[in-house]
Amino acid sequence: MEYEDILRRWDIIPIRLLGKSDLGCVYLTYTLDKQIIAVKMFKQGTYDRKQLEAADITKTDLNSIFLLRYLQYNDESIYPILCMEFANMKTLDIVAKQPHIPLPTSTLRALMRQILEGISVFHAAGMIHRDIKCENILLHSPPDSGRVYVKISDFGQSRKIDMISELTQIAGTPLYKAPELFQIPVRQTQKIDIYSIGVTFYLLIAHQYPVVQPNLDEYQKSIKQMKCIERPSEIKDDVLWDLLSKLLEFDPDKRITADQALRHPYFTSPQSQSDVSKEQQDLASQAFIAELQFMKNVPEYEKEPTFIVPESLQIDIILVNLIRNVEKTPNNCNKAKQLGIIDLILNILSTIPPKRVNFLFVKVMALFINLDSVLKNNNQLQQQFIKLMNKFLDPEVQQILINQLLFVYEIVTTFGNSSELELPHPFREQMQNEGQLNKLIEIFQYNQYQDKYINYYAACIVGHLFKATPLPSEFGPGIVNMIKDYSKLPNLFYSHVKHQIFSDLSENINNHQILLENNTLKLVNDFLLINDNLPDYNNSAIILLCNLFQIKKDIGEEKELEQEQEQEIQTKQGKESINKCEQESESNISQGEDQDEDEQFALALKLSQELQENNGDGQQ
Repeated sequence: MEYEDILRRWDIIPIRLLGKSDLGCVYLTYTLDKQIIAVKMFKQGTYDRKQLEAADITKTDLNSIFLLRYLQYNDESIYPILCMEFANMKTLDIVAKQPHIPLPTSTLRALMRQILEGISVFHAAGMIHRDIKCENILLHSPPDSGRVYVKISDFGQSRKIDMISELTQIAGTPLYKAPELFQIPVRQTQKIDIYSIGVTFYLLIAHQYPVVQPNLDEYQKSIKQMKCIERPSEIKDDVLWDLLSKLLEFDPDKRITADQALRHPYFTSPQSQSDVSKEQQDLASQAFIAELQFMKNVPEYEKEPTFIVPESLQIDIILVNLIRNVEKTPNNCNKAKQLGIIDLILNILSTIPPKRVNFLFVKVMALFINLDSVLKNNNQLQQQFIKLMNKFLDPEVQQILINQLLFVYEIVTTFGNSSELELPHPFREQMQNEGQLNKLIEIFQYNQYQDKYINYYAACIVGHLFKATPLPSEFGPGIVNMIKDYSKLPNLFYSHVKHQIFSDLSENINNHQILLENNTLKLVNDFLLINDNLPDYNNSAIILLCNLFQIKKDIGEEKELEQEQEQEIQTKQGKESINKCEQESESNISQGEDQDEDEQFALALKLSQELQENNGDGQQ
């Protein structure tokens, strides 16, 4: 019997399949009492009765909007079913794995607060989740609410604290596992959930795991050798890092609880209370007004701005899905053009203020341009983007400026990739004439920014703009050295950026000397040896090496050819001079037979000297 037939027998109407695995499947469904719910169906023998008991606890004992609500289950059928709330957005994983989504600090804080609030309720009921990770935290935006809520889900490994002693298996996803799970005796307490939440938050900010290893054995070995998690360069806020370090504390006895984390200054300080967006403030005000008008109790999480994740996050996720679909099936680019998506995004970029521009709009356009040669070579489109960059280059507000520099960087690199080898960047001359290039150089050279990434991204943009063009000595060395310094950071992204920019610069031999300083060749070779399994990052390094070798080789061959041609010309001229001298010599000797011997000797000596000089020129 098909899954869908079984659902209909239970008066559940299947709408579409949401996911499928070896253990079963999940359907989006419609019930007779007009509810849209998700139904998980297990294959016989693939579930543990205790999973359903845990689900039962979440259904009856826990009351939190931040926990996915289980509605009912039935295990009498061949295929047991579990009915649950439907979360209409993706999981937190889509945000964590996309470095293109720079979360505003106010949105990040609200997401973290919601997750901690949910796990606090879960722990207060005497439960341990045992598999907290980004993939198990769903996102839901109730229609017309303007809000997004997290939903901690997948309680398949969850247990009551008093049941833990019966367990022999250690649950969890390796890169999220707490250090005490690798010790003997193993300690499974609620603190393992706290550590996993710390990893989740780390991923949201740095877009990489705090400990990266290819398998469980290597991860276990690294964890045993470490004493603590090192602070990544992406986390600049000292208060935020203090919170994360307490969540990621290796000693479970010293690791804070969810309740203690919610009382941390990152959530309670005056600075955090004032860090709210207009969207958050407006939604909170609406909740207060509703409470006064209708005389009903409105939950704190709807009235408190720092709890509110605005619906704009949903736009991010929609755009990321668009990017993924186009990357997976490039033909979707044509569909997007036909549907008017490209024109719509261009109109949005042109009309809204720079501070409200979503970076993903630019990322989507960059993807379309890279996949479509007609768009890439469209002069009108290029002019539109050059005009847009004037809006983005406003150095007044640092937090906004760094985002806008990311927009400019994406545009410049996208169109720079379209120009052929040894041809200059198509934007450079116009940007120089219209003043944008000078603006970028001023931003790079300004040393009063607290956030030095502003200077770095300005340097990267200038580096790309000088593709196949000599870097001026006034600022060129500074640009190159800053890019080299940032490439020493542990994140491979910065090495990748260095190789991309240097490959552009290396298309002009006048830049080779400064590029090759400080063991550049050795560093590039070492990078290739260490990261031989990362083709996306390796390609730019290989192109750089090829440019350094081939362009120098081509110019060397041209010089050799010029020298050979010059030598042939000089040899020919030398031979002509010798012939002329010999003719003059014969003529003068015949005419001067009646001259005395002294005059003839002087003439012969002069001719001999001229011959020697001409022979010397020919050899040179």
